[in-house]
Amino acid sequence: MEVALEMVRVKDAKERMAGVERLHQVLEATIRGLSAGEVTALVDACIDLLKDGNFRVSQGALQALSAAAVLSGENLKVHFNGLVPAVVERLGDGKQSVRDAARQLLITLMEEVFVVCTCVLPGSWRVREEFARTVTTAIRLFASTELPLQRVLLPPVLQLLTDSNQGVKEAATSCIEAIFHNFSTLQMLLTLQLEKLNSAWKGKAVGCGSSISGLGLGEEGGCLKLEVIGGGS
Repeated sequence: MEVALEMVRVKDAKERMAGVERLHQVLEATIRGLSAGEVTALVDACIDLLKDGNFRVSQGALQALSAAAVLSGENLKVHFNGLVPAVVERLGDGKQSVRDAARQLLITLMEEVFVVCTCVLPGSWRVREEFARTVTTAIRLFASTELPLQRVLLPPVLQLLTDSNQGVKEAATSCIEAIFHNFSTLQMLLTLQLEKLNSAWKGKAVGCGSSISGLGLGEEGGCLKLEVIGGGS
């Protein structure tokens, strides 16, 4: 891994790309856990690579970090403050493959080390939309576990329901519906959060029961509306 890390630090773009590919291959083939020193060196190098002008380099760095997350365990947690915002920023990349790699890394972090992505989202509408999609994917993947992170991710996703961008609002709506359908214990929390959000708008949220067969989310009279569609009792 040391050789690969040296390669990604060079100025030549082709050699840097080759270094990223080698780094990913080494990590994929590694079966032992990474030491604290190895994780630090890897994260420091990859954070710089995420800003690379060559999208293949930043994409490769994200993929290498995903492979490393499985091997790093607790050693990765000390780097979250610097790593997570840098990865979230890549959700707004112009290349779909980079956005996909960033989303996969965030999901891997949630799964492997239970990181909660609560950093302030940048101004780009695409970042906010991709963030909501990332949370939706995580919710569906972790439907059988109900990790604590779902409760922490709920408030920022609810805020996206009021976003000025229609695509962001639609992505947030899909995410809330996924939470409601997959986690029965979060249904009351969701309703209460909506009521709190509407209270700030001087509105009133529409509550719902815990047994449902469908869920609608929309706006009515200047406030959010939560509606059971064909629900049971």
